[in-house]
Amino acid sequence: MLLSKTMRRHPRDNKDICSTFHNFRQIYVTLVDVKTSWQTISQGLSLSVIDYDEVAECQESDEELKQLLKTPKALILKRYPLPSGRSLWCDSAAKNIRPFVPKMFRFRFFQNIHELAHPGVRATVKQMTEKYVWPSINDDVRKWTQACIGCQRSKVNKHTKSPIGTFVEADDRFSVVHIDIVGPLPPSDGYTYLLTMIDRFSSWMEAVPIVDIKAETVAKTFFSQWISRYGAHTHLVSDRGRQFQSCLFRKHAELCGINLRHTTPYHPQSHGKVERLHRTLKTAVKAHNSPKWTETLPIVLLGLRAAIREDIDASLAHMVFGKPLRLPGDFFHASATEVDPATFTYTLQKSLEMLKPVETPHKTARSVFVHKDLAVCSHVFVRVDRVKKPLEPAYEGPYKVLKREDKYFVLQIKSKQVSISVDRLKPGYILAPTEDEKPQKETFSSPPFAGFGSEDDVPSSPPFAGFSSQETSAGVVMKNSKSVRF
Repeated sequence: MLLSKTMRRHPRDNKDICSTFHNFRQIYVTLVDVKTSWQTISQGLSLSVIDYDEVAECQESDEELKQLLKTPKALILKRYPLPSGRSLWCDSAAKNIRPFVPKMFRFRFFQNIHELAHPGVRATVKQMTEKYVWPSINDDVRKWTQACIGCQRSKVNKHTKSPIGTFVEADDRFSVVHIDIVGPLPPSDGYTYLLTMIDRFSSWMEAVPIVDIKAETVAKTFFSQWISRYGAHTHLVSDRGRQFQSCLFRKHAELCGINLRHTTPYHPQSHGKVERLHRTLKTAVKAHNSPKWTETLPIVLLGLRAAIREDIDASLAHMVFGKPLRLPGDFFHASATEVDPATFTYTLQKSLEMLKPVETPHKTARSVFVHKDLAVCSHVFVRVDRVKKPLEPAYEGPYKVLKREDKYFVLQIKSKQVSISVDRLKPGYILAPTEDEKPQKETFSSPPFAGFGSEDDVPSSPPFAGFSSQETSAGVVMKNSKSVRF
């Protein structure tokens, strides 16, 4: 309104007014930028807000210091005057003069050193012992460094590698089936995905092209291409894809009397039966070098079903039909013998009943490493196995352990209970909060140009994870030896 009224004046006056408003706008932007810079600087200074006058005052009532003064030790404790008139007890036995730190300030001193660059245990202990002194300083610093949540999330020491587990072998054909999805693949005849199914006992496989991976499409294809041919099986193993965890797919499994099982996330080893099939299928299809994989797939499946397996010295067709498949390249035919259908059925049934699962030997040795603290820790960190963003931590957590098994843990993640493979876990070290070890979260008042935000807009130092924060006010001892309050 003010600007519209002033525009009715002389053009030269309007020009001056516009220039004045432009200058006001620049001043406002400059003040906002300075305020933002103040917030950034204050956040960094929050790590070093310690008033040595308060430290000296606490030293007077510190029982550990009194005991050290009574008993001759390797420490040479002397009083050093402060500009305020107080005196600070320090150790002068070492090369550097080291102040004695009372209990309530020890964790704050540790934060100032460690949270700058988050060095390791030995580096942090060395820095702390060179600057400060108190009884059990090595144990305290080692414990606090080991329990640093930021370090535990970001640093990778040694991955867990548990011993290879064993499946409970299926006792009959088509009793346990693995199912999975491959894709997206290059479009071929309108199909971009592949639904794969494999029987754990006989390794008989089916691979069906599908146009999408909706739960309805997957359920219909599974019923029409597998259950309609081989019947309803006892168990169905899948990963944690949304299609297999959907209500539609679960209802479909319940209707057929199938027990649906899900593997742990980001752990394809537990789904290795079908994952190995994917590798074989892709290799064979690529070897054909055909632009349409849908035309090559039936030929590849025929070859895989007719191939002789080394572990059982038979083909998949032998396991399912009792005889090999006749391939297009066969020259001689097996001599036909007249057998009574009833006798043939009885003989085939008895032969198949005698089949026993053969355990596949592991050709390569696997180095095993399982941290001993995984058996007793209350919390764990979970390795991020997805494609990470730049500067994203390597681990997530800590998460509470609800149940332990040999190959997986059940964790409390938000409001859900999630099973995670032990190979993705590492023990979490969490310190119980005590009155002496609670971190002090510093606060800052408004900058000199107040009026562009409240005190809540100015960030304070983040609390150290694993502890509850506590609001305090403290000062900073500057180079001119004056205690400055912000």
